[in-house]
Amino acid sequence: MANPAELLHKILTGWIQDPSKQIYTARGIPNEEALMQRHRQAIVLIEEIDQIISGMTLPESRRNSIERNLAKWTKWVFAYPHHWLAAPDKDYPNLQDQDTLDALDLVAHLLESQVVKVDERQRSTYLDTINEIIASLGADETLPPDLRKHIYMLASHARQCIEEYEIKGDFALQAAVERLAASVQTAMTVSKNEGAWSKFKDKFVYPTVAGLVASGPQLAIAAASLPSGTTG
Repeated sequence: MANPAELLHKILTGWIQDPSKQIYTARGIPNEEALMQRHRQAIVLIEEIDQIISGMTLPESRRNSIERNLAKWTKWVFAYPHHWLAAPDKDYPNLQDQDTLDALDLVAHLLESQVVKVDERQRSTYLDTINEIIASLGADETLPPDLRKHIYMLASHARQCIEEYEIKGDFALQAAVERLAASVQTAMTVSKNEGAWSKFKDKFVYPTVAGLVASGPQLAIAAASLPSGTTG
């Protein structure tokens, strides 16, 4: 599945057409509300790209180049569709600059090694585990209410990332799973009902932490810095 730069590239490529003609229906977007949802998704993807890049060791010249292009991609999103026709008069020059789109494609290749791929089998395993975690919340009355609510929120968000995987992509799912694993580890420590949470130790918490460490410190930094409410 695509990393954030690849997903953003797909969105922006789909917008390169005359915005005065069938703005919504040409891409199967039923209305302006759906278009705004695509805008929000694009901004989340730009934030994810920025977070990953910030954790990578890059030459200053390459980092500066990516940061300049991040600003351009952001303008693409904020200006589309209504300002594209008059873009040169609205301080949005070269919105359909192919070089800028090609730069995004290069960043997508750069990020390939930074984003943990989650295949269909793993997504199915995650979903089963999430359902078990929610069931454990209902079976354990010893957890503090705030922690119970927090774990449920993270579990619901991780499940949403699986259900909307084609939209949200690997980075959002992996970050959600890592935050959920950390919360489950807290439950293992706090709960007085040991049996409710010990089963997650070897099959979810430790493998997730080990996978995070193996993926490299730059991904760990990026995932940790994302706000827990990021949903795309």
